[in-house]
Amino acid sequence: MKKRNILVLAILVLLIIVIHDDQSFEPQDIGELRKEVYSSIEVPPPYVFTTDGCSLWPNSIWGEDLTDICIEHDIEYWRGGSAEERKQADDLLRERVNKRAPFVGDIMYLGVRAFGGLFMPTSWRWGYGFNYPGFSY
Repeated sequence: MKKRNILVLAILVLLIIVIHDDQSFEPQDIGELRKEVYSSIEVPPPYVFTTDGCSLWPNSIWGEDLTDICIEHDIEYWRGGSAEERKQADDLLRERVNKRAPFVGDIMYLGVRAFGGLFMPTSWRWGYGFNYPGFSY
């Protein structure tokens, strides 16, 4: 049993290292991306748009690049909005990712629904373009 626990721990550590390294991502054209995002929003949030690609998830899996899908999802999360808008953004993420990597979108969906809520103390929460009491990034 000890060997199994050590193996599971080693796999988790490797996964964390891979995901952490992947999160240093910032698009080369972030300035152009920001211009595009700001031009499509009537009243943008006060905090500048940022993206790390697929938060806490590899930007590509099984040879499929998911970065563009995740950036579009980040735009929606930065903007924030109603609970229904969040659900729609998460549904679209699941659908689009599943087209490229079957079942991966379902796993990502569970993650964003569980850990992307408005009152989660994370830099990727719903409405992260706004400051809420008790939150500073």
